[in-house]
Amino acid sequence: MATVGSAFDGHVSPEAYSYFLKTEAGVVRDGTQNALAQTFVGTSADDYVILGRGDELGQLNGAPEGFDIVETDRSVNIAGTGFQGVIVTGDRDAAVGGSALDDYIAGNAGDNEVRAGAGRDVVAGGDGEDDLFGEDGNDILFGDAGDDLLEGGDGHDALYGGADNDTLLGGEGGDILVGDAGNDLLEGGNGHDGLYAGVGNDTLRGGDGNDVLQGDAGNDLLEGGNGHDGLWGGDGTDTLLGGEGNDLLQGDAGNDSLEGGAGNDALYGGADNDTLLGGDGDDILNGMVGNDGLFGGAGNDTLLGLGGDDSLFGGAGSDTLVGYGGSDTFGIQSSAPADIDTIVDFDASQDVIDLSETGAAAIDDLAFDGDGQGNTVVTVKADGTQFKLIGYNPDDIDGTFFGW
Repeated sequence: MATVGSAFDGHVSPEAYSYFLKTEAGVVRDGTQNALAQTFVGTSADDYVILGRGDELGQLNGAPEGFDIVETDRSVNIAGTGFQGVIVTGDRDAAVGGSALDDYIAGNAGDNEVRAGAGRDVVAGGDGEDDLFGEDGNDILFGDAGDDLLEGGDGHDALYGGADNDTLLGGEGGDILVGDAGNDLLEGGNGHDGLYAGVGNDTLRGGDGNDVLQGDAGNDLLEGGNGHDGLWGGDGTDTLLGGEGNDLLQGDAGNDSLEGGAGNDALYGGADNDTLLGGDGDDILNGMVGNDGLFGGAGNDTLLGLGGDDSLFGGAGSDTLVGYGGSDTFGIQSSAPADIDTIVDFDASQDVIDLSETGAAAIDDLAFDGDGQGNTVVTVKADGTQFKLIGYNPDDIDGTFFGW
């Protein structure tokens, strides 16, 4: 049977926990006042020890059969005690050390430092600027209010920053990081991680592994790192960097900058006026709504302007350029004869082909050859650069098509 002992009259009665100890000027057990820094021995039930203000914690010995919790207003370390729970009360700063078991640790309104230790731990920092370290095991960390530091350590961890400006570090393993409101820093580390920023101007770095990064409202910086990553900017003026691997980048609302990096990437600008840079690899760039700038980089890229007055520059490689409405600019740069860009939907009434990065300065610097299918291959005489213009025979082309 569980019992509760009263620090005020020594009375013992049946209750929900093994014992209840609370003192103000020492520890009272069985009606006898003892010296400070006592030894508390748990039972086979779930034990709950409450230390009053001013008590010193001596030695805790929790029984292995129950889930034992200590409540205190000061620092405590439960490693090796058999206790698995700590609840810190009051508002003073406290340092808490966890055990090798599966611990539950709740901080107070002060600035807490918690090192949970091994095991699958649950840690809540409470109000204040807290430093929470999950260490080994699959841990769940809650920063709550305040500018908090959460570090998952080894294992598959879940980190929730809460309000204010937090730093969340996943560490080893496949982690979930949620920044919530505030200007947060989220770093996944090694493993396949999910990073979710919430409202605010946030920085998300996926690190190694195939990561998912989502920015939400605010002007965010998202860096995928190594691996095949998915990046979503959300509302705001965002910068998305895919890094190594075959990445998916989507800017959403706002004037965003998207850079695929190495690998075969897919970039979608979303609403407003975006800048898309494919980088190395065979990339797909889709400006979507707005007046967008699309730059394919190295590789055989596909550039789709869609709505708006877009600028499309394929870069090195054999690229396909499609304006899809609006007054579009198709940029051609000097390239090897084997690299032939194709302009699919040129509209002579409103589009222009920019040849300023080639050796051509006038229409006489160009040669025109029909392919027998209603299309024309245009060659820059000075350096042999070629591109194909779909839907036009050589006789249809004049100097108004080009910008020099």
